[in-house]
Amino acid sequence: MTEPALGPVDEQLEIVAVERERIAGELHDDSVQAMTAVSLQLQRLQARVDDENDRALVEQARKMADEAIERLRHMLFVLHPSSLEDDGLFVTLEVYLETYVDAEGIDWTVKGEQNLDLPLGVSALAFRLAREAISNAIRHASPSRVAIMIDEIDQHLIVAVRDDGSGFEVGEHKLKAGHLGLIHGRALAEAALGTYDIVSAIGAGTTVTIQLPITEPV
Repeated sequence: MTEPALGPVDEQLEIVAVERERIAGELHDDSVQAMTAVSLQLQRLQARVDDENDRALVEQARKMADEAIERLRHMLFVLHPSSLEDDGLFVTLEVYLETYVDAEGIDWTVKGEQNLDLPLGVSALAFRLAREAISNAIRHASPSRVAIMIDEIDQHLIVAVRDDGSGFEVGEHKLKAGHLGLIHGRALAEAALGTYDIVSAIGAGTTVTIQLPITEPV
């Protein structure tokens, strides 16, 4: 199948996706490796220290280094998950939820179109926006369940993120009070000629619906 020609917005999304991949690669090859070396050295030092208090301090420093490594690895996944190009958006969201949301004790599902042929820039932006909606729900709404639906309608990718958390009053002044990630997500979607709709009410959960054009209109 011949891939559609990229328009200006598609090209910009592709450039951003490639740049995020480059930054992720540099972080992995430099910062993660350096912190891993620090953790190993602290582990060796801990085995050689006789004083119990000093050994406890070294162990604390090693744990801090290991926590920093995990945060960096999470950042790498967010910047550019390696599964995005190989396995697509559906699987990448499943991997993210299994890796980072399971640990929060939250049930989740991903349903819908599993094998969409998406430009890298579109899938990367969709993942970023969906992940931010998930993260925002976990930080602010204490949900017990998150459900994601992926679909394609009229050459538009649709990703809906629904949580059963505490919800909030939708309105620009309400968003600015504690949901800057949602405001930023809306701006990113609109810059890509898409939409970012929020439906929420106190006690009734929140649904974020992301719509992105798969090919730019001629």
